[in-house]
Amino acid sequence: MKDIFLATVRRILRKGSTVYIEIAGLTLGITAYLFIFNYVFFELNYDHLNDDRSIYRLETHSFEEETLKLKDAFTSSSLGPILDSSFTQITTSRLIPYSESGQGFFKKQKGEFNFLLDHVYFSDSSVFNVLGLNLVRGCSKSSLTNPNSIVLSTPMAREIFKDEWKNGLPILGKVLRSGERGLIQDTFVVTGILGEVPRNTHLSIDALVSINSSGLNIHSRTDPVYTTYTYAQIESEHLLAKIETTASKLISRGQKVGLKKRITPIAIGDIHNNSGVSNDPGNSINRSLLFFLSAVGVIVLILAYTNYVISTILSSINRAKEIAMRRLLGIKPSQLVRMFVGEALILSVLSGCLAIFLFYFGVQLNSNYKTGIQYLTIGEIDFITSTVFLILILLLTTLVSSLYPSYYFLSLSPSSLLKGRDGLVQTREFKQGNQVLKFLLIGQICTSMIFLSAVFIVYKQLDHMEKSDRASFEFNIKGVFPGNAGADEAFSHRSLQFFDDLLASRSVSSISVGNMYNGEIKTSLSIDSLFLLSDSIANFQIQLSIIDNSYWKDSSDVFLYGKNFRSLFGFDHDKVIVNESAWQFLKKGLTDSENQYRIKSRAGYLTLTGIVKNQKPDAPPKVYLSGYRYPTYFEIGLEYPGRAGEKLADFIQKWEYSFSRNFPYFYFLDKGLEKTRDLEENVFRLFLFFSGVALIITNLGMFGLAGFITQKRTKEIAIRKILGASGKKIFIVLLLDFFKLIMIGCLLAIPVVIFFTRLWLENYPQRIEVVPSLVVYPFMMLVLISTIVIFEKCWKTSNQRDLNSLASAD
Repeated sequence: MKDIFLATVRRILRKGSTVYIEIAGLTLGITAYLFIFNYVFFELNYDHLNDDRSIYRLETHSFEEETLKLKDAFTSSSLGPILDSSFTQITTSRLIPYSESGQGFFKKQKGEFNFLLDHVYFSDSSVFNVLGLNLVRGCSKSSLTNPNSIVLSTPMAREIFKDEWKNGLPILGKVLRSGERGLIQDTFVVTGILGEVPRNTHLSIDALVSINSSGLNIHSRTDPVYTTYTYAQIESEHLLAKIETTASKLISRGQKVGLKKRITPIAIGDIHNNSGVSNDPGNSINRSLLFFLSAVGVIVLILAYTNYVISTILSSINRAKEIAMRRLLGIKPSQLVRMFVGEALILSVLSGCLAIFLFYFGVQLNSNYKTGIQYLTIGEIDFITSTVFLILILLLTTLVSSLYPSYYFLSLSPSSLLKGRDGLVQTREFKQGNQVLKFLLIGQICTSMIFLSAVFIVYKQLDHMEKSDRASFEFNIKGVFPGNAGADEAFSHRSLQFFDDLLASRSVSSISVGNMYNGEIKTSLSIDSLFLLSDSIANFQIQLSIIDNSYWKDSSDVFLYGKNFRSLFGFDHDKVIVNESAWQFLKKGLTDSENQYRIKSRAGYLTLTGIVKNQKPDAPPKVYLSGYRYPTYFEIGLEYPGRAGEKLADFIQKWEYSFSRNFPYFYFLDKGLEKTRDLEENVFRLFLFFSGVALIITNLGMFGLAGFITQKRTKEIAIRKILGASGKKIFIVLLLDFFKLIMIGCLLAIPVVIFFTRLWLENYPQRIEVVPSLVVYPFMMLVLISTIVIFEKCWKTSNQRDLNSLASAD
């Protein structure tokens, strides 16, 4: 083995450029495949670490005339409890976003810094069993049982309680206060800390708040509002059809004619790859992108193997005389095989080590600079599996690249080998393999055409999507104003003036403002004594609902006294409407001022403007408030001008800042507007990069094959030159022969390109058209690249001296 190692080192030093090309091609191929395999593995294994296929998310799918119109991740909050009571073999868990944006502000004490948590949910205690979450501190059975209890993720606990975490002091039992953003002002007791959650999960969690907390009102069993993520652990797949039917019947009441809603269970491992779902808490990726990327990885690896084998054979042929002398000196066939295998193994190991270094270096760079592409980090990689995988690759490369040269040279006689490289080219064995070499070259050209076309098509699609963003169009977007306790009539007048100025500028086409969210009560709280009443009823539970004029707009007959809020929003900030049950308890504390009932509240006096009938005989006391003092929803029509170089998300951010100057803490709900597109654009760029790597490897192989094929034509070229042919004409003849092979490779590639292009583009509503230029331009580029690659070989062969050509042909 020592002799083989020394011989390999001498070969590298003597034939450095050839060996370097072999190592470079294989290193690039293995590195590219490792990156692609790592990324695809990361994406396909979202939520698979639990290996529990019995967990499903229940989604609401809307159909119109049996055509799927919308997939929504939200369900009614009453769905889970109803299913639990109807089926004994399932366990459900509900997650309700803490706010419209899912964010929440928390602080340790009044006046301290607010910590913004991006992913906060109200949840019941079954979430730990259903989703397989573990607690590093606290008890999963009781952590979310008591009202106003909160469970923090490990990163959030470490950030909020830095000193306690650093010094190992207890965190459980610590109190957090809700921040200043929004109506809810409450305190929460830390009862648990979640263990580390894998990055490849569709559901990021910073904190879980007990679903029994006072800041949340769970509606009745007939609740039509869809604001809840419902997860279910279903023991038997046979129950799926029954659950789907039962759940769909529950939501079928009161639906519009022609519109049907169905509850569809989606396996948790399929959520990330299930694109087109609204209100999804994570992002999704199109499976076709992963398919194409995986195909690129496999092709790159095959190309690297092929080029390495061809390069090894070519370099071995140059050693024909050396091998002949070894055989004449009595080297055994087994020794010759060990020599080839040993040399190939050393080069393969060297390439593999370089590939591993480049891979880990790239993963670390990606982790440091946040490129948007998610890989398994070094700490997450299974080293045993990765090592076994690389060993198999290296062994396969070694065997393929060494056994064929060994067999080839053992089949030749020493006298044939003594003729050297040029003599071997003229042997019968070489001529028989000429067709095989042409097929290999056609395959390389076909692969180049496919990759060039893919790169060009992906580039055109990206450019088309960017131009679509730059095109002027109008769109509607929802915004939220958390409320301003000091909002009064003057505030409402300023708001109207602000809206009039916007509409006059024609940058905003429409604005509608109200306390209702899609026509439903979004903010509904159970409060203790909002009003300052007598001690006998001071602690009575009252349901506070924030509404606007549209809630009873078409139902004036429900009023027993008074009237609805005014349609001019914001000018009834000091008014209140109550139902019959609330009237019975509140009338004792009312004051009559100029024939108007006034209620003394913590926010000052409120004038009773109406009393409505109870919606049910046993309806609890309810009071209704309106105005900018409370969470307010904006429906805004924006005219996007399509400025060059400005993304839609940047445009939205500017308008958010503009509104927040007049409405503090205003924010748009469509924060994830471009989240999925950004992910797919990152995958496109990854595809482009590794397609470029594949093209480099392909042309390295084409360069070697071109030299291999031109060697056999040395005698023909010598005879042509003796008969008067110029070197220029011979050069053109050689190029034309290669162009024939190029044409064959392109004709084979074009149907493949067109088929997969149509298949891929079907996933995008904004897509380019499949036109001839998509393959014409790549073909022209391939001709140019191929000419550059084979130019040196053809030129050298065509300008070789006549006597040298004839001598090499003997």
